Amino acid sequence: MDDLDLNALARIEGMLKARGWSLPELSRRSGISLSTLRSSRKRGSRLCLSSLKCICGAFGITLSEFVAELEKGE
Repeated sequence: MDDLDLNALARIEGMLKARGWSLPELSRRSGISLSTLRSSRKRGSRLCLSSLKCICGAFGITLSEFVAELEKGE
């Protein structure tokens, strides 16, 4: 796992906290199974692009906006 992957997971965590959402809430809003989200969080595993796009949709941003924020942090 590279820095970009870790930054993406950290960004998702930050967005959850900013909105006061739990992981089950993100699961409900994104349509991604809770087990997939938990696995990614616990093991730091990568999310596939389609899952990341669903997560961005749940947060009301585009994938491009998400990636642009990651690039700013590098």
